[in-house]
Amino acid sequence: MKYLLSLLLVIASLASHAQLSEPFFIGNWKVMDVVLTNEAGSTDKKVLTMLKPPLLKSTFLFQKNHKGVCRIIMPGLAKESTPSPDIYWTYNPDNQLLSIQEWKDRRGFIARFIVTVADDDVSFALTDYPVILKVKKVN
Repeated sequence: MKYLLSLLLVIASLASHAQLSEPFFIGNWKVMDVVLTNEAGSTDKKVLTMLKPPLLKSTFLFQKNHKGVCRIIMPGLAKESTPSPDIYWTYNPDNQLLSIQEWKDRRGFIARFIVTVADDDVSFALTDYPVILKVKKVN
């Protein structure tokens, strides 16, 4: 019975991933919580303690034309080190990858997230750092 329930949960999870497409993201999103993955070390925990308050104020606006706005305010970060809030975004449903780049310079990435949805809870897991942003659509 335990295995049957686990199998059903996995199938339901896969079905929810298969349904995500770019229109799902259109709108305003707010970061509701920031958590570390199990792979995080003690240094990661210290960094997260410092970054969590500004990350909780972060918002994303995804528009239909792949343009958007990413507002992440990092106190103490030099202005020239801060990416432009104007973004270009794409979503690849094959690997659930949400990619965010600067609108004017699309050579590098501001962030790349693996997107998961479970029971209306949406998570953006950073691909290069053991952090998960729990987000909510606010419009």
